Amino acid sequence: SSPRRVFSMTLQVYDGINGGLLFTSSYQGEEEWTFDRFEDIDEFSSTFWQSRYGQAVDSVISEAIEDIKQSTACQPITGRVISVVNNRISISLGRDNGISEKDEMYVYQAKEVIDNRGREYLQYSLYPGTFIVESAFSNSSVVFSDTGVTANIQNNDFVVKK
Repeated sequence: SSPRRVFSMTLQVYDGINGGLLFTSSYQGEEEWTFDRFEDIDEFSSTFWQSRYGQAVDSVISEAIEDIKQSTACQPITGRVISVVNNRISISLGRDNGISEKDEMYVYQAKEVIDNRGREYLQYSLYPGTFIVESAFSNSSVVFSDTGVTANIQNNDFVVKK
C-alpha cells in the first residue's frame, strides 16, 4: 500500500482598511502519495496536480476559496476620501465598486486609541449627515453633503455605501 500524505493550512483574512480579522479557518486533507518517496516532484506540473494527492490539495483549496467568498460577501465596500474641494468630496469608490449617482454614503474617521494597559482599539467617528453621489466614474466618485457641511473631513477619511 502507498504511503499517505497530509496537507494542512490555516487562513486568516484581514480587512485591508482597518486591520480587523474577517475570517480564520483551518483546513486539512489526506491522500495516498503515489510517487516514489525519493523522487523530486514538480508541484507546478500537471503530473502532480492530476495525482490523487494533488486533487485532494486542490479540493481543500477550493473549499477555502468558497469559505472566503462567503465570509466577505456581505462586507461593505470601504473607500477613502481623495480630496475635499468646495464642499465636494472625491472618493476612491466608483462604478467598478457598484457605486451610482444618487447613492448615499457615510463618511467617517477612524483613530487608534491605546488604553492604560497598552491595548489598541479602533474608534470610529461618523461625520453628520448623508453624503450623496453626484458623479460616479469607473474608480472614483464625487459626493456632496445633504447638510452642506464638509468641515473637518480630511483626505484618507473613510467612506462606505449606506
